[in-house]
Amino acid sequence: MNKCKKYDVSLIKVGKLDEELHFGAFGRFWWKSRDNILYPIRLEMKTLVTLNKTHFIITIVKGTSVAAFQPGYICKANGITSSVYDTPSGAINFLYHILFSSKTRFSGLLICGFNDKEINKRILDDIPFQLFTIIVGNLQIFIEMIGVSDQENLGYVGSGYLSSFIYRVGEEKIRTLFVQQIHQRHCSMALYQDERIKLKYSGKNPDEVWKEVWKKIEVLQNWDGKTLFGINHEKTQNLVNILRTPSCTINEWNNEIMMTQLYKQHLYKFTPASIPWYEFLLNWKEYKCNIIELYSALENIYPEEYQFKEREFRAWKALLRSIGCTNITPFDKDKSDKEFWTKAENPIDDKHVLIYLYENNFLDMSLPDDNPNPIVNKFWSCFNESLKVNKKGIDGKRRILSIIADDFSYEEIRTNLLVAPTTIFDARKYARLNGPGAKQIEKPIRTVAKLSQEKLEQFSIFFEDKANVIMSSYKSDAKTQLPVLYLKNTKKALWEKFQETYPNGLKRTTFYCQLEGNRYQYREDMGGLCAICNTYGYEVFGYLKNLIQKEVSLMEIQVKLD
Repeated sequence: MNKCKKYDVSLIKVGKLDEELHFGAFGRFWWKSRDNILYPIRLEMKTLVTLNKTHFIITIVKGTSVAAFQPGYICKANGITSSVYDTPSGAINFLYHILFSSKTRFSGLLICGFNDKEINKRILDDIPFQLFTIIVGNLQIFIEMIGVSDQENLGYVGSGYLSSFIYRVGEEKIRTLFVQQIHQRHCSMALYQDERIKLKYSGKNPDEVWKEVWKKIEVLQNWDGKTLFGINHEKTQNLVNILRTPSCTINEWNNEIMMTQLYKQHLYKFTPASIPWYEFLLNWKEYKCNIIELYSALENIYPEEYQFKEREFRAWKALLRSIGCTNITPFDKDKSDKEFWTKAENPIDDKHVLIYLYENNFLDMSLPDDNPNPIVNKFWSCFNESLKVNKKGIDGKRRILSIIADDFSYEEIRTNLLVAPTTIFDARKYARLNGPGAKQIEKPIRTVAKLSQEKLEQFSIFFEDKANVIMSSYKSDAKTQLPVLYLKNTKKALWEKFQETYPNGLKRTTFYCQLEGNRYQYREDMGGLCAICNTYGYEVFGYLKNLIQKEVSLMEIQVKLD
């Protein structure tokens, strides 16, 4: 039986998924496990919960004071906003203590609504891939992205596959994040400590990568590379088999409802909505030739100079597999980037034809120019030189990087300029605050003129008048050590009276500022005002008032004595 306390949590904003955060190197930190399912911690997600008759709003942001790529939590209530915490519990417990001086502690996951079925359902909407974990020995490996291929030696996983785990290395047992990836032509691994890449390795397959690792670090040598990549695990292979199994055949391509569902499942999130994907497939269905070269065929339906992303190509290939198409490319990626696909239900004949053409040099195998554009090289070289000759330390580097920080991805900047992710994060923040490459905005110096002695004396005389205040006989202000003054009217009414008395005196804002603190009080509980009242009661004042009225005939003297 679940004994967890239930809170009334409302989802204000579902937030968004960020490919770099949720499915990148640090993706494992952006998912929370509940009932053996991983739920995304969505960027800019907002939830509202009512505690002690007060509305608390928790917002998820990117980065904390110690981790630039992990989720941060901000709590707001009654006009007060907390700083960024690395847990929702820290943010809400801090604010609750400030508001109610209570040490009550709340579970952040419950407060954020991660136990609410409706909220969980909404945050799982539109996710292109749901992360899962596997166990290898004592390692918990996160499978953060899946790609499939026809390469049996890779367990049929392909470009886009990404997994990670945390392990302590070295004599000092430093907590290290191992990020393993499969690319089009090679496999790689990066070791992160404090979100910075410490070591990088690559090879043709996972086994080669781990052999390079073991030359430097003697860890985890009881398993082979594919096992540590998570490829051999039953969960991974089951998913790969599902992804490689066609969901329909060419005879069903006219079923627009089914095709639209497959499009939404594989391609919808990664390509512009204006692309005529269905028309492209129907034209291919009517085309007499079964074979197409994928990249050149797609270029015909996209705008000129459209920049394809690798993730978009992977989505297209996933869609083609799901509708019964087969990759029959007869050569490896290191030979050419071209890919040949067939719509035939039996692709063997088409594959044999391409193999024959390839072996007899009838296929155009020219590789695209691998030499980088010299202008691009010069661009990165200039930036590198600027960072090197910079004489203002980290501040100068941050300002230089702010020029391009928002226009390039973290990976592009890190690869070309060899700077830390935290530096890029700071540069982006600098650009938002001051503008790209602009001079840092200086806070204006606030000049405050001292009050003249005459105005201070006017203020003192006004608040020494018994018509305006009552002086406490026993209580004093802790800061000034002067007696507490109880105001006989509201601050607004006193200000109006002061202005009439001294039209050229203090201005309203200054007047109110002078009343700040604990010396000037209005309508404080007057119980226990002084020892005399407690001892003799308040009736004695009534007796004295009657005595004055009886014995003193002049009204002016009566007012002074009263």
